[in-house]
Amino acid sequence: RYCMIPPEFAFAKIAAAELTTVDEYSKILEEVQCPQCRRVIESIIDEELVHVGEAIANMKRVNHRWAEKLAEGEKEGLEIAKSMLPQKDLL
Repeated sequence: RYCMIPPEFAFAKIAAAELTTVDEYSKILEEVQCPQCRRVIESIIDEELVHVGEAIANMKRVNHRWAEKLAEGEKEGLEIAKSMLPQKDLL
């Protein structure tokens, strides 16, 4: 391995950092009134979310056990959401 930390941890840290960035940009978005500026910020937020997805995909690629646990958590999360939220609120 070439990393000082296991690659899955590196990708997890990247995902966490990107989510923190999304949170910070969302706070900025709340303060912006200009519709054109809001659209630009929303586009930037969307790009950061793509980065989260890239990091998670690579995290799952390098550690199959983690991939299995993440899939298990996703399934459980959907089951909880179905039991707690009206069907119209689910994606």
